[in-house]
Amino acid sequence: MTFIMDLVNSDPRAVKIAQSTDQEGSVASLSVISGHEYLLGVYVKYSGKEILKVKLEAAERDLAPFMILPLTYDIDLHLVQ
Repeated sequence: MTFIMDLVNSDPRAVKIAQSTDQEGSVASLSVISGHEYLLGVYVKYSGKEILKVKLEAAERDLAPFMILPLTYDIDLHLVQ
């Protein structure tokens, strides 16, 4: 999830990785858990504020380029290792 935050914040290293992935034609993906954590973080940060809806919509756009992988046993094993 740090990668997504770095990319959204225009960290040069994250941008370079994203550009390389795009040029290779590789599929950028992340687990549903990472997507959930990102959206939850935005929700918690802006909860109770008028801007919440706008920030959640922006977060959804941030996640749109990624294939969201479902939680499977294999992914779960990888996450805990």
